[in-house]
Amino acid sequence: MATTSIRWALAKHLIGIVRDAPAATGVLIEPGWPGDKHIKREMLWIDEIADTDASVPVMTNGRTHRDDMFTIVVLSRVAGRNTLDETMTRLEELGALVEDQIADSPTLDDFGSLLSADFAITAMTSGRTPEGPLGYARFEVRCHSRLT
Repeated sequence: MATTSIRWALAKHLIGIVRDAPAATGVLIEPGWPGDKHIKREMLWIDEIADTDASVPVMTNGRTHRDDMFTIVVLSRVAGRNTLDETMTRLEELGALVEDQIADSPTLDDFGSLLSADFAITAMTSGRTPEGPLGYARFEVRCHSRLT
């Protein structure tokens, strides 16, 4: 069990396994906003690690065990598709790229204090620009860890 937060370590690990997935070829994947000079047609990056709850489930004598519930927010960008439909479809595929790593990766077991991680697409949008369709999506990886 971890004694302190695993938030950043888990976020970096998640980005690493997403980046290593065969379906990630050609997608810029970063642990934070890659900057305006590095914009690519398809991108995924961690936007924030948000606090959803921190509580003490059981009071004990000695060191307190804590539940740390947090959300890793991942944003994506898709440009260069011919239609809005193709753009939205690709956004969902990028979401599946993240979700599949959570569902399939045994390496999440390396985090002994991670009790659960689930995935949700919480927002998707696309529109027409002078350069063609442009879309963005917000994915959330909701995590629950137990600290001792």
